[in-house]
Amino acid sequence: MDRQMVSAHDPAMDAKADIMLLYRIDPSRNMARFYRLSIQPTLFGGSSLVRNWGRIGTEGG
Repeated sequence: MDRQMVSAHDPAMDAKADIMLLYRIDPSRNMARFYRLSIQPTLFGGSSLVRNWGRIGTEGG
């Protein structure tokens, strides 16, 4: 049985940057963190959620 792929790709979404940046800062605990969530296209026409996190001031933060 062959499976048919259905793509929900919307070309209008290509122009937008789907990124969310969150910061958590608490000087009393020496805490300065960042969290970045982004939606990126996959090689097969789908979407993938990519997570990055770390200390503010480090590479990527």
